[in-house]
Amino acid sequence: MNARRLFFVLSLLLLCHALSAQIRVEPSIGASFPLNGASGTRLPFPSVVCGVKYYPSSRPFSFGVEGAMNIAYRREGATRENGVAEDWALRNLSLLAVVDWHFYTNQNIRLFLGCGAGLAHRHQTLPGFNTYDAPALGICCSPRVGIYLKNRLFFALNAYVTEKNFNTIGLQIGYSIGKKK
Repeated sequence: MNARRLFFVLSLLLLCHALSAQIRVEPSIGASFPLNGASGTRLPFPSVVCGVKYYPSSRPFSFGVEGAMNIAYRREGATRENGVAEDWALRNLSLLAVVDWHFYTNQNIRLFLGCGAGLAHRHQTLPGFNTYDAPALGICCSPRVGIYLKNRLFFALNAYVTEKNFNTIGLQIGYSIGKKK
């Protein structure tokens, strides 16, 4: 068998496996809150997460890739000369490899613990002034816990830990699109 035929056969087998696998797209929205860092009032800000996960049959875990945008938003008590409060927006865009362990599963509920690790791009702005950049690219870790209802709707409490001022904790609500487990 020549190399092209072998490649074709292996590709066909991989495609058949992928089509029968439990691959899902999981978009979610939520709110993120700053964890630590700069002073001032910590305000909630919208966050967006989208992941693609693989659910192996008869295994209590899933793994995949996740992209997220979180903003740590703070309002300083002090004001500038013109009387306007200083608002800081600390944006964190991350791309993570994620693994979730589904430690309790029944027909209606699935509880999970998970963690993600990857890269984050960080950007800091103060409206009315120039933007200030922290080291633009860094490492990000994201522990999380959550629940799936009816194998579709999910709620997750997660944290994005990357650099002092950019760390956030958030609550997400999302929907799992794909083949049912």
